[in-house]
Amino acid sequence: MTVSELLTDGLELMVIGMTVVFVFLSILVFSITMMSKLAKLFETPAATPDGSAAQPQPVSDEIKAVIDATVARYRKDHNQ
Repeated sequence: MTVSELLTDGLELMVIGMTVVFVFLSILVFSITMMSKLAKLFETPAATPDGSAAQPQPVSDEIKAVIDATVARYRKDHNQ
């Protein structure tokens, strides 16, 4: 085989490989886009039985104190 034949074979192999990768990635992007649209189609917003949006529950003072103590302990242990 001559050098020009080897270069031609290499170029053909490169084009075939790049085409296969491009087609695979295009199919991947298309399928992810379709799955996203399908998921949005079946998505339902969280609501209470009376139909209004759910409201967050207030945090008790005891829970706030526990969180504050935990953060203070973490900062003390990690020199922050």
